[in-house]
Amino acid sequence: MRLLKFTVDSALLEELGERLVGKPYIALAELVKNAYDADAGRVTIKFNLGKNRVVVADDGSGMTFGEFRSFWMCVGSTHKQQQKLSGRLERPMTGSKGVGRLAVQLLAEELVIQTVSIKTPSKKLTARVRWREAVKAGSLTEARVHVSQSAADGTTPGTIATRKSNVMASGAE
Repeated sequence: MRLLKFTVDSALLEELGERLVGKPYIALAELVKNAYDADAGRVTIKFNLGKNRVVVADDGSGMTFGEFRSFWMCVGSTHKQQQKLSGRLERPMTGSKGVGRLAVQLLAEELVIQTVSIKTPSKKLTARVRWREAVKAGSLTEARVHVSQSAADGTTPGTIATRKSNVMASGAE
């Protein structure tokens, strides 16, 4: 008898993001829910229709590189179900399926996330997701996100996400 492993087509990103959520306002709500789960006290939403841009900025806990890799990059992560309460304010976590962040595809063809964690306030993580490229990668494990770290340079903890052509941002601004 042979054992086979499941594979996942990268088109699942589109199915879970655009088609499961279906509406831009729900995608926007997902970003606000993520800010709530990150213990944000303030979430700012800015619309710039001239630049076809939406910015969602929060003052939450942000993410370390390890948290980004283990949680944000893990489609279907159940860490919020397991954690149950947020870190500082002990709020009940709103996330449950681990796919809400994929809804940003409805708002952005390219997503740029900038995040500074309260755990590593001197470091800023920047990640760039090109959704079309990710969807066309073939296997989901081949979909790439470009990630870099730099000095935070006084940026306060939180997360920012920005999209090209239709920009979406979530984080500290």
